[in-house]
Amino acid sequence: MSQHFTHLHLHTEFSLLDGAIKLDRLIKFGKENNSKALAITDHGNIFGAVKFFQKCKNAGIKPIIGMEAYTIPDISQKTVEKKYHHMIILVQNEIGYRNLCKLISFSFKEGFYFKPRIDYKVLEQYNEGLIVTSGCLGGHIPQLLLNNQKEEAYQQIDWFLRVFGPERFYFEVQPEDQAEQTIINKQLFEIGKEKGIECVATGDCHYASLEDKKAHDVMLCIQTHHKLTDPDRFSFGKCEPWMRNAQQMLECFPDHPEAIWNAGKIADMCNFEFQTDKLFFPVFEIPQEHTQETYFKKLCFDGLTKLITRAAIDEAKKDQYIDRLNTEIDLITSMGFIGYFLVVSDFIMWARANGIPVGPGRGSAAGSLIAWCLEITNIDPLKYNLLFERFLNPERVSMPDIDIDFCIQGRDTVIQYVRDKYGHNNVCNIITFGTMLAKGVIKDVARVLGFPFEDANALTNLIPDQLKISLQEAREQEPEIQMMIDSNYQVAELFEIAHKLEGLTRHASKHAAGIVISPQPIDEVLPVYIPPKSTELVTQYAMTELESLGFLKIDFLGLKNLTLIDKALKLIKRNRNIDIDIDKIPLDDPKAFELICAGKTSGVFQLESEGLKEVLRKLQPDKFEDIIAVNALYRPGPLGSGMVDDFIERRHGRQQFKYHFDDLKPILEETYGVIVYQEQVMKLASQVGGYSLGEADILRRAMGKKKADVMAEQRELFLQRSQENGYDPQRSAELFDLMAYFAGYGFNKSHSAAYALIAYQTAYLKANYPAEFMACLITLESTNADKMSFYLEEARGMDIEILPPDINRSEIDFTVLNDKILFGLQGIKSVGLAALENIVAQRKEKPFIDLLDFCTRIDLRTSNKRVIEHLIYAGAFDKLPGNRAQQFEELSLIMDQAIAKKRALETGQMGLFDMSTTSASDKPIPYSFDPLPDWPDKEKLEKEKEVVGFYMSAHPLDSYRNQIKRFALQSFETILENLKTKHPEQEPVVVGYGLLKSVKVITTKKGDKMAFATLEDARSEAEIIIFPRLYKKVVEWLDNYQIFVVKGGLDLTSFNKCKIKANNLVPLELFYQEWQDITFARLQLPINFGESKLAEIDKSIKNGKIPLELIFQENGKRVKLKTSKRIGINQEYVEAIEQHGIRIILGI
Repeated sequence: MSQHFTHLHLHTEFSLLDGAIKLDRLIKFGKENNSKALAITDHGNIFGAVKFFQKCKNAGIKPIIGMEAYTIPDISQKTVEKKYHHMIILVQNEIGYRNLCKLISFSFKEGFYFKPRIDYKVLEQYNEGLIVTSGCLGGHIPQLLLNNQKEEAYQQIDWFLRVFGPERFYFEVQPEDQAEQTIINKQLFEIGKEKGIECVATGDCHYASLEDKKAHDVMLCIQTHHKLTDPDRFSFGKCEPWMRNAQQMLECFPDHPEAIWNAGKIADMCNFEFQTDKLFFPVFEIPQEHTQETYFKKLCFDGLTKLITRAAIDEAKKDQYIDRLNTEIDLITSMGFIGYFLVVSDFIMWARANGIPVGPGRGSAAGSLIAWCLEITNIDPLKYNLLFERFLNPERVSMPDIDIDFCIQGRDTVIQYVRDKYGHNNVCNIITFGTMLAKGVIKDVARVLGFPFEDANALTNLIPDQLKISLQEAREQEPEIQMMIDSNYQVAELFEIAHKLEGLTRHASKHAAGIVISPQPIDEVLPVYIPPKSTELVTQYAMTELESLGFLKIDFLGLKNLTLIDKALKLIKRNRNIDIDIDKIPLDDPKAFELICAGKTSGVFQLESEGLKEVLRKLQPDKFEDIIAVNALYRPGPLGSGMVDDFIERRHGRQQFKYHFDDLKPILEETYGVIVYQEQVMKLASQVGGYSLGEADILRRAMGKKKADVMAEQRELFLQRSQENGYDPQRSAELFDLMAYFAGYGFNKSHSAAYALIAYQTAYLKANYPAEFMACLITLESTNADKMSFYLEEARGMDIEILPPDINRSEIDFTVLNDKILFGLQGIKSVGLAALENIVAQRKEKPFIDLLDFCTRIDLRTSNKRVIEHLIYAGAFDKLPGNRAQQFEELSLIMDQAIAKKRALETGQMGLFDMSTTSASDKPIPYSFDPLPDWPDKEKLEKEKEVVGFYMSAHPLDSYRNQIKRFALQSFETILENLKTKHPEQEPVVVGYGLLKSVKVITTKKGDKMAFATLEDARSEAEIIIFPRLYKKVVEWLDNYQIFVVKGGLDLTSFNKCKIKANNLVPLELFYQEWQDITFARLQLPINFGESKLAEIDKSIKNGKIPLELIFQENGKRVKLKTSKRIGINQEYVEAIEQHGIRIILGI
């Protein structure tokens, strides 16, 4: 073999916050230097092994998998002084890879102490197929030599020679950037000559080039939470571990060129390759009388028979379903995926049989009839024109990807079933990685460079709230960023460093839903990892890498809406004794569609954003297929392209459209000629271009990726085939371009259909059983104060009365009494589940008679003073003796008495207590409070809001509702939602109102005062920015008034909180005196409003500056009339007008 060099000690970004070499940069280095091989050796892990392997193979470079291990002579050693040493381990072959997996597993499960460690005993046990080196300066042998422990060093060297032999053990020498390295190199060369051990030169590379040194230094500070100016921070000092090429390495070792070429020699010895052509599915037990194939076919046809029996499939179309089923069976069998379907079907059937709600489908799996027959999905793919080839493409075989939604309260039970069935050692969670994205990396680097928090925050706020936006994109979209870079050298340096670190892997954690099931113990075939602050094992490879290796991975997702449906059905059964099979509800329920058309879809799955409500109101859906379409259309691409508007206009016949060819009507008719679904693109290619559905799926993918060379090739093929099929060339070309345009926006209909079913089910329940639905919805959101408050207000808006919490009636969950929602005790802050379970258990024995009885009977360890105070604030004891002020004031005394009573019960000395708490008739005497007036309403409401996030007794804005209605104002929540969906280019002027919650006054650099105020309406809140000029006008009002109307520009950069830059802010009580810009006064007259009455009102009108408009009914039509009158308005006049049944609306 010819001489060559490669780095055998190299840290990629997967040496988290220590290595800064991205895999693509490493491959580029390999190509530039004609490297025959490349290696990675990250700290204690092989996170990047599969990706690295794939990238090397694509580049024609040999990949070498390795790791820098943390070693200790004996893992029982756990002292700060002797935590671990370093050592390089390289995989030589498949046995070596399996042994490395074993070592990694041991390091996390048994050897972890600060780092995942292995000791020499376990290394000897699993040494086969591995090549090791003595490591860097932190290696055991170098450390012994540096400490003049030569005898111990020789003993360790002899151990390595005995276990690995001279052919698999090398001394590692590195460039002499440090004095210690010079000393060690000299000794290793000498000992190597003496002992017959060859030396290999490595770079211990941590970054790509010398230009990256400062960025790497900053990254180390991010890891250790230091600033760059900290004198004692961790750094690499004079060591410069960058990726030198062979010539530069030779220059570092002019007297020992063999050390450089030994790296190539070792690389030639390493010949491990991942197997990517095999499937590693768990063993599924098949009945003895069957083969896997015959059993699979039996289960499929049993499932089809069951669907026909329960009339889910029309008997007349049976043959059509049988043909489709046979086709799918043949395809799945030929692809080798039978085992996958058997495993997935088994645990889903088990979940259904055990009462755990399962979603109707997710992703493209809903396009499979087999998936429906095996109960994996619950939607008819033929009825809704869903394609199997969109799920599994016979022309381009790839692993099935079935993600399953489970009820959030049953998901873990299903996973436990899988662990029990296939073995706990064979089932494992999956890793996921967090990267340094634009906002995060700016914050990190700014902190290290010493930027004040406010400045760092200001910079990150300039970065648009766009998913996965890059720093370069942010600079292009926000000119102010580039201006700051150009004008401030510190900001320029910040962005220069951040650009280098952007995209690097920052941390590893457990994937929220991913599970891998292996036929063998996981640690024999995969490396494992334990994330920080966790005890759960996860694989070191992410989902896509596991899939490429042929492992069966599943997303077990928890979907709250399935839990909501389940809870609502149970509550309906309990309240009304009605059994509802949610899978058999009619899909054309008038009430459900009335609710959907009105946009009253808060709490309805996938249909509750303000923008989507507006689309529903415009579209007026009247069939289930419309909901499928809305689900697919309401995304940024279609919204921005005008597809949604076209769809609505065509739906109502206001926009004409034609099909390119008449025989495309069956494909496009349901979406009014708009190409909404990916499946439609595939069918169009099949119909016109004669593509098989498998080929059409490949075309769809190519169109979605918009690769110019592939598209040109496909266009030519499409036009050729369409001409052969007798289609007009010009119109075929137009159709291809149209398909290509819409393919980028097209959505997976299978997914949309499955999720539309959940949306419809929740709409059905909300429309037909509103109280039960809302009670269960509020229960599920009780841990989120904002959402709970929102849905409580929503229920009130639906005319459902909210009964306050009652310690003797309320359950843990929100429940329904006589179509009213009874507040659930878990909705009160700081009242834990253990306390609630104890309270409810005690109450089952007999009701509580007073606060003393309550404190005496419950466990005061779980219900401490704070818990009981919060129950008082919420009004939970209002039906017991004493007002809230009395209960709060005497709580300490009552608790002391309760504790004394408990002790007396324990010691048998209850005589005195018996006499004082019972009457002559043996009836308990309620506790007697000292006289004390109750809290004022304002204080009551504030305390309710504090512990419930909602005003129970009333709302401070309630008494102002009639006045507010006159302005037709939007809530702050709606204003913010419109910002998210409409993406205006300029700040829109908005008007809102609310209760003043807080005011923070600051002084500007010019010395002027300005303020940041928080206004809260019935559903949400907004930050109001009051600049100096306006502040001077309103400063006294802010101290003396509570309810304000605000008008101003909406901050376009704040998507998480409504921020308004006020140009007008007036107390509601002073509105008619102080609000200057009322643009119109609109009088909405009642039906049959007489002319005489109108003349009477006309006489009472005072002249002013406000244009008058009238709205009235004439010949059954609504008429709007702009008069020439200009009037004056005040509170008395408005109230007088309204006494005539006239509604007045003011434009502000």
